[in-house]
Amino acid sequence: MKNEMVFIESQIKSKKLNIIDAGCGNARVSNYLYKKGYRNIKSIDIIKCDAINFEKKDCWDEDYSNYDVLIFWKVFTLLDTRKFLKKLEREMKKGAILIFNIANICSFSRRLKYLFGINSITKGGFYSFFTFKEIEELLNEFSFSKKEISGSNKDYLKNI
Repeated sequence: MKNEMVFIESQIKSKKLNIIDAGCGNARVSNYLYKKGYRNIKSIDIIKCDAINFEKKDCWDEDYSNYDVLIFWKVFTLLDTRKFLKKLEREMKKGAILIFNIANICSFSRRLKYLFGINSITKGGFYSFFTFKEIEELLNEFSFSKKEISGSNKDYLKNI
């Protein structure tokens, strides 16, 4: 978790930027950033949590045009990703930074469960599954000016 927070913070160039932690869950990202001195943070989720500047709201209902940094941590795959990226492409202001992650659905234990018919991921909800290549292809469909994809298994998977 700490490495994730350090990564997120490393992508934010100034503590004065307007940040949204969309789908904030237990607010660990926004609370971490607040402790590090970031004050212009808004947190939204459909479930109430103890976050700084929290608003109970669905990610689809937010207008993202006022934010410099948009964080979707451990939530992006729960959305219709292509449709949501289209929304962000329309609404994000020029120069804004989008930070998101995709859950590791390809872990060995999850693949074994899936092989035996145990779906431990969706629990009846929507879930988008991606490989690094699929994420790269998906992002190339949109006009985001810089696309950087990183992850713990990216270099390893290139060689398979």
